[in-house]
Amino acid sequence: MIKDFPKVALIGRVNVGKSTLFNCLIGKRKALISKIPGTTRDRNYGECVWRGKKFILIDLAGVEPEKREKKILGEKLKEQIERGIEEADLILFDLDIQEGVCPVDKRISKMIKKSKKETILVLNKADNQRLRYLANEKEFWRLGFGLPIPVSAINGAKTGDLLDLIVKKLKFKEEQIKEVIPEVKVAIIGRPNVGKSTLLNSILGEERVIVSPIPQTTREPQDTLFFFKNTPLLLIDTAGIRRKRKIKLKIEKLGVKKTIEIIEKADVVLLLLDIKEKVSHQDKALFGLVTKNKKALILVINKCDLIKDFEKKMDRYISYYQNVLPMAWWVPIIFISAKKGKNIKYLLDLILEIKNKMKREIKDEELDRELRKIVEIENFKGEVWRRIYLKQISTNPSQFLLLVPKKIVDRKLISQAQVNIIKKRIMEKFNLYGLPIEIKLKEIE
Repeated sequence: MIKDFPKVALIGRVNVGKSTLFNCLIGKRKALISKIPGTTRDRNYGECVWRGKKFILIDLAGVEPEKREKKILGEKLKEQIERGIEEADLILFDLDIQEGVCPVDKRISKMIKKSKKETILVLNKADNQRLRYLANEKEFWRLGFGLPIPVSAINGAKTGDLLDLIVKKLKFKEEQIKEVIPEVKVAIIGRPNVGKSTLLNSILGEERVIVSPIPQTTREPQDTLFFFKNTPLLLIDTAGIRRKRKIKLKIEKLGVKKTIEIIEKADVVLLLLDIKEKVSHQDKALFGLVTKNKKALILVINKCDLIKDFEKKMDRYISYYQNVLPMAWWVPIIFISAKKGKNIKYLLDLILEIKNKMKREIKDEELDRELRKIVEIENFKGEVWRRIYLKQISTNPSQFLLLVPKKIVDRKLISQAQVNIIKKRIMEKFNLYGLPIEIKLKEIE
């Protein structure tokens, strides 16, 4: 659990290699790497283990020159940086050793000194011995942070020395609390500007990630461990996905790739839609991506607070989504206002409900009894159905086998339409809504 470990904040101006250093120290490609200034915008957290000690490394947004800070994001970025400094036990002040001390570095220096937090001056991009000698330049010492540590995030040179110093300066509990493993990983996906970051912030009760009317504000997936009803959930906010022809920036392409990877790793996916916008081809493509990976799914309709007398119109909206997304008949629909916090608790309850369904094991006799009822109610003709059995073979995803004698398969006495009816009835009987259940035919002698 994050709060049980010391925290180290990584701060510096844009494009000094902070995210590369962040990935190097935690040993994972968690932060996006790009030459585009300002790639990191939110606080990005990663676990770092060194010599048996664990601490949390926080990658903060790069500090821009004051004149270049955008009016909409400038204050929000500054607030994110200040929060990261405030919660940290130790600061890593990252500079580009090849460029020396810039005016922005001096501004950052004042921010850090104001916090009175212990600080290590890290001189990045010291990729060879000649560059490492530059650490003796007086301009670095004049910043007043003591002995500078030259490192190369790109090749790992001297990062071991840096980690040794970090561990030495941090105060660790004699017995660190055992790492908390999330019971369910929840990915929040959707097109840009549908309110994904606002939803994450609403769940957490703080502005954990930046919320902005500018599409593509979120570029990096954000992992946040969160407890609801004593259950650890891992919430992941992802970059909005646009149609391929609209993805012009390389950084957006990286974000989309990360989003797809996260869907593959998630247990439950929240597909967020804007109630004021019609369902698009891209929304349907995202739905297809989730079902292709056999993930549990909840359709979350956001911004219902913008609809006047919404409660009276809710049935009309439900009909719309059912008609435009007929393939999502098995997916629960929930209407929320992330901005107002409406129905957020209900959404979390639904996530836990689906988590429990994922573990559901149904006995063979229960399935057989239900299959006989389906055959009778649906009036499936023929004696063949007396020789057919249904068996569950896995959970998460829930998969079933329809055991059918080979002669019946060869004569094509069972149709796909009948299999689909069985799937719907099983979903309804055992309340498996939200799970992508699958029924396969298997020949038996």
